Amino acid sequence: MRIYAKALILVVCLWIVPTHAFAQADLCSSLPSISSPGTPPEIIVEQMKQRGALLSMQEQQREGWTSKIISVKNNIPSTTLQALCIFRAEVVPQPPLHAVSVRAPQDQIAAIEDAIKRLDVPQQGPKSVELTVQVMVASDRDETMLKMVPSSLKPVVDQLKGLLSYKQYYLLDTLIGTGADSRSVSLSGDVVGLRATPAEISSYQFYATVRIGNGDPSASTVRLSNLRYNLGSGIVINTEIDIPFGKQVVVGKTTSGDRAFILVVSATVMN
Repeated sequence: MRIYAKALILVVCLWIVPTHAFAQADLCSSLPSISSPGTPPEIIVEQMKQRGALLSMQEQQREGWTSKIISVKNNIPSTTLQALCIFRAEVVPQPPLHAVSVRAPQDQIAAIEDAIKRLDVPQQGPKSVELTVQVMVASDRDETMLKMVPSSLKPVVDQLKGLLSYKQYYLLDTLIGTGADSRSVSLSGDVVGLRATPAEISSYQFYATVRIGNGDPSASTVRLSNLRYNLGSGIVINTEIDIPFGKQVVVGKTTSGDRAFILVVSATVMN
């Protein structure tokens, strides 16, 4: 019984050690793998013997190879680094060190280093969009608590004056948020000075799902789905709209008393 237990422990240890040792394995290795847990111990032992013999032979063939750690700026995926396997080389990624460990014949090191530099580029990810949301108030009374409209919004105001009968337009608030393609933008906060006295506070929430070109990443518009803007207890703008990049678009209007609240949104691609 003791002999069987010792043999079983030996097999388990032999299986654990190689699994851990090859956690950061050579991406170009052609050595056979070890079976997963559940395989009969005698099969695992035989596989390890075969692997050990092949590893010993491989080390003899690669005697004299040069080792070099090559620094990288970006996190290069292992699937991309496998392109280096066209060389006679061992390639081991070292993400914590921002490096790639290479072992190869001396006459191939320079070519491998040049290839890694070509692969060391930022990985393409989902595009991000920056939304600028400006909340305007249209009114027939002098709103001394609100800001006058900046020059950047005057073209929008000129268009609104041709459609609405309000005499004055004011900028209540400007919100800026960033969201990745197919993700949402959620903003919240407070606005001071909207009600009867400047000290009174109104809370707002803005939410929208961002989708560039409605599925076409090369398009020059962004679709804002489920767009919802809440201000205070009764001011709500809810819509869905396409916005050309770099353009200011009136996305919605709602009224409360003798005021109109107008939402103007522009979008810029960040990457």
